[in-house]
Amino acid sequence: MARSDVLFANSVTKMRRKLVYSYLTCNGVKGVDMNTLIIGNVGYWTEETLKRAFPEDSIILCGTNCEDKKSGNIKWFKIGLDGRKARYVFETFNFERVIYMSEYLTYHTVAEDELEKVRRLLRLCRNSNISQLIYFTSDVVCTTEDNSKKMILEAGEGLFTYYANQFRVDFKIVRCPFLISPIVKNDYLYQLFHVAYRGKDEIELDAPAEEFNHFIDMRDVANFFYRLQDNWEIGEKVLRLFPMSKCQFKTLGDFLKKISSNMLVVYADNSTIRPKFSKEENTVREKFGWVPMYDPLEILDEYYAEYLTLNEQKPSLRERIKRKLHLKSWTMMVIEIIVGSFFVEYLNKISGNSVQFRMIDYRLLFVVIISTIYGTNVGFIAAVIESISLIAAYYQRGSNWLMLFYDPGNWMPFILLFAVAAVCGYIKQKKDEDIHFVYEENKSVREQNNFITQLYEQVLDYKNQYRKDLIGSRDGFGRIFEVVQRLNNTIPEKIFSESIPVMEDVLENDSIAIYSINDPTARFARLEVCSTNLTSELKKSFQLDGYENIIETVKKGEVWFNKDLAESLPMYASGILSEGELSVLIMVYHAGFGQTNNYYSNLIRILSGLMENFIVKAWDYRKAIEERIFISGTNISHWDYFKEQLEIEKQAASNQLVSFRLFKLDPAGKSIVDMDSLLQSKIRNNDLLGQHPDGFVFVMASQVDESSEQIVLKRFLDLGLKCEIVDPASI
Repeated sequence: MARSDVLFANSVTKMRRKLVYSYLTCNGVKGVDMNTLIIGNVGYWTEETLKRAFPEDSIILCGTNCEDKKSGNIKWFKIGLDGRKARYVFETFNFERVIYMSEYLTYHTVAEDELEKVRRLLRLCRNSNISQLIYFTSDVVCTTEDNSKKMILEAGEGLFTYYANQFRVDFKIVRCPFLISPIVKNDYLYQLFHVAYRGKDEIELDAPAEEFNHFIDMRDVANFFYRLQDNWEIGEKVLRLFPMSKCQFKTLGDFLKKISSNMLVVYADNSTIRPKFSKEENTVREKFGWVPMYDPLEILDEYYAEYLTLNEQKPSLRERIKRKLHLKSWTMMVIEIIVGSFFVEYLNKISGNSVQFRMIDYRLLFVVIISTIYGTNVGFIAAVIESISLIAAYYQRGSNWLMLFYDPGNWMPFILLFAVAAVCGYIKQKKDEDIHFVYEENKSVREQNNFITQLYEQVLDYKNQYRKDLIGSRDGFGRIFEVVQRLNNTIPEKIFSESIPVMEDVLENDSIAIYSINDPTARFARLEVCSTNLTSELKKSFQLDGYENIIETVKKGEVWFNKDLAESLPMYASGILSEGELSVLIMVYHAGFGQTNNYYSNLIRILSGLMENFIVKAWDYRKAIEERIFISGTNISHWDYFKEQLEIEKQAASNQLVSFRLFKLDPAGKSIVDMDSLLQSKIRNNDLLGQHPDGFVFVMASQVDESSEQIVLKRFLDLGLKCEIVDPASI
């Protein structure tokens, strides 16, 4: 990839991340969910501190001081930066944040390849769209005296700064005191605990007793990273964490004496040159509100309990014996040689008079067996033992050492013993080397296969999680599909009743109302459905005078926003047009602070468009089948259609979206045409008439409740008709 392409890609990614961050911040969301890679000296991180630092992130940790494992959205890989596996990790996961943990964060660590690791990491980052790059390094660079560690760390910071500026990546350099852990085996505290636990006579601390500690607890580091995510845009590029520094090294020495009462603790001389740190302004405290909460030397008992729990579980006596006496141990080898030597002597003694067994050389057989099992070196030991045994046998027969030495014929048994040991040992070692080579090759292939398999499984987990998030998110494609399914209907009343719960769910708002305007010349808008919270607040109709600005805006297909915050008007208003005329008004009466933005307005526009598509089609369909709905020459529906609409209203009323009353009228001999002409002036456009098979006419009066039902009843009684209010459940 050309450098200009990388710069452009990183710029686009950076802009995208800023837009997402700004949007989430405006909506009150803490932090930004990212794919985070932590690499380098990662052994200090635990599941607890990771969840505290990056509660919503998908986290990958790569380091040589960790073990392969997985927990939730956290995955550990035991790999370094010097192989192909690190490149595979970068190619597999689309990391947005990379954190490099310096080896110098461990007290008394000599990491001569620190710069090479930094360079390799930056080369990997160069081909990835990294949004945030963090160099978490030691504050040894802040010492006033020059030393090799300071020079290496300064060079590492320079590399990070150069890379970030060249490829326009947001970066932070965080200088931190030494980390401390009772479970990391190369950690300073772990090693001190280990020495004290084993009961050594003396232990040496490399600091004066009066010197304050310069360590920091990982929980404080985790809290800092959490605050850094929320306030990434503020603060300098280079930040420094200051330790609590309340306790002296004498506190540590006294605690070690408690572990081993007979141990002598030796402190460094006060005249010893110790690194002095420069005094700087604590900008982290001022701008991030971060201060350390734990002093490591005050909670040594907590650390030691963790050390005992995780590192020093004593094996049982059976396990220790089993460990000592396994087949290939030195203990078993010595036992076998000693026991075998005595057994050979015993065989030579009991077979001395047997012609058949005298044809077998037990000494030579023993050397062959031992050298074949244990190799050349141990075979020579067996040959020496059997040579001594052979010399003893010659002496027993009356030979002296002069006869043994001067007669070359006597040399042959000794030469053969060592020759057999050499040949059999060579064959054994050659076989072992071949097996070891094949084993190592097989191990390498299996490790690589296991690593690729882990990557594959992790990617599958991410894929399934992203799919779940996409389908489940309130503005995802899966949710839009659900909206389409619920609104896909040919009955307008059904669409209205379904639209409220759909909008409440997607918009996360429970103050939505839908009004209908059935005539372009109408002066009133009639309430169709509304959220439960608005049932007692809204009028069943409102006069369109005074809503000119809203009507003018929604007729253009735009969403009107109450920027003046007028109390009598909704916060948002959108409309549905039918044949170029405004037919429906969708009102959102209340909106939170995070819902006053263009994103929310566009979401309302999308939902209004979906609803318009279905409601207009439903109206067109109703017009096409009017002959089957209404009795010929009237606006009174057949009973089947009326019953269907009644069920829809009953369902909506049970969900507290609408209110209605059912009136039963007795025609008293009047024809259906006469009843139609008589009632048309007394009902509204959203009321429905239906003729029962028994001849009665029913009126389903929409948005009529207990307070207004008597008014409607009086209206029908004034026509000279017998009328009563009927319970819808009885129909």
